[in-house]
Amino acid sequence: MKVGFYLGSDEGDVLAREAILRILALDPDYADVWERFGTLYRNPQIWRRADRALARHPDNVVAMERRAELAIALEEPQRADSLAAEVLRRRGGAPRVPAYLLRAEAGFDAGRDSAGYAWYDSALVYADL
Repeated sequence: MKVGFYLGSDEGDVLAREAILRILALDPDYADVWERFGTLYRNPQIWRRADRALARHPDNVVAMERRAELAIALEEPQRADSLAAEVLRRRGGAPRVPAYLLRAEAGFDAGRDSAGYAWYDSALVYADL
């Protein structure tokens, strides 16, 4: 991955992206891989590949939250909402602002503005914590 970033060309991006997808399949929370993934060119096909890699960790809340982000990008708000809801459920009631924001965005994207505003308000309440 680092070699691909060092090269910096289109070929370097491909090299880095392929390494990132493999790393996500092994460990969805490895170092700064997710942040670096966000800096590379992505399209729906790449988002689906990342989703499949993260789906190998069905009990990992980090993987679920990242899959919810990918579902938003893929314009699948119901799936994003479901994944974010599961993140919140598995955290045992502990607030998780990014998951609230994902649920808010999913609500707005699905045309359920009242749900979107409710989740956004929850995110604001817990953001101060």
